[in-house]
Amino acid sequence: MAAVVASQFRCPKSVQEMGCTATIDPSPFVYNGGLIKDDGESKKSYFTLQRLIDSWTTEGEGTTDDNGFLTFRGFGGDYDLDIVNPASGESMNTQVHIAEQDSTSETIKFISNNLLLDKKADLKKLVAYWESKSEQLIVQKGKDYLALANHHLTNSEWLLANQTLVAALEELAITTEVVVHNSQLIPVGYRGQGYTTENGSFLIWMSTTLHFPYTFPAGTVKIEIKAHSQKEKGESPIMVSGVGANYSQVWPVENRQSAVYTYSLVTTGNEQDFTIRFPYDGRINDRITAKNGDTGELKLYIDQVKFIIKTSKVP
Repeated sequence: MAAVVASQFRCPKSVQEMGCTATIDPSPFVYNGGLIKDDGESKKSYFTLQRLIDSWTTEGEGTTDDNGFLTFRGFGGDYDLDIVNPASGESMNTQVHIAEQDSTSETIKFISNNLLLDKKADLKKLVAYWESKSEQLIVQKGKDYLALANHHLTNSEWLLANQTLVAALEELAITTEVVVHNSQLIPVGYRGQGYTTENGSFLIWMSTTLHFPYTFPAGTVKIEIKAHSQKEKGESPIMVSGVGANYSQVWPVENRQSAVYTYSLVTTGNEQDFTIRFPYDGRINDRITAKNGDTGELKLYIDQVKFIIKTSKVP
């Protein structure tokens, strides 16, 4: 009888839930109407209702299309989803709620469990690093973040775990300043020419590049270049800088006194070279020549270079 009633009243969309009172015999409402005997033994009606509820469970598997979509039809309720990337083997688990007798669309951001564990491992290394520096306040923050991340991971709260770990890695990241002395910059000029030193600064002419081999860790880097110029016939030298294949804007260097030029970028850990260039621009040369000027008097001076590196990778 309980199974029949449950089946009939589960179908209408207006029914949100059902309640059952007096489930243990003796029942004050229906003689022998309970699901469990007074000695705690389950009755046949208990197992019948259990099988019915189990039959309302949707299980299965599927593959997303080229756009990452998967469509299925199932009972309303809370679903546990195991998502696997067949190319890499990375996986994640998450939950979604499907409304009863309704169409539901859910967007799931794939966050690999492996990626989360890698971030957790990086956080542990950072905590150990700051412990070696006796920075107890930072160490305690790191341990608090780890405890919270573990709570989210244990409860399969992947998005919250990722947010926690990202915040932790940002707060505990290591900041390092590297000053590159001019003597460390390696010049590459046109036919072996186009550079010299003057009053402690590196003087370069058009078509010259200075480079400095350096392995940048994954993270962020801010580049500060102190530079000044000597103009010719109202024209200014130009400068562009790069970290690996990532470049700054092209700056016109108009100041005769040293000024700071900065840019920031995200590094992947694959960048292994820093460059400063005074790129060739034939239009600048033509304008100087048209005014009977000397293109050799157009000079760019590099006074100092500094890297400000922030990384969650322990050196």
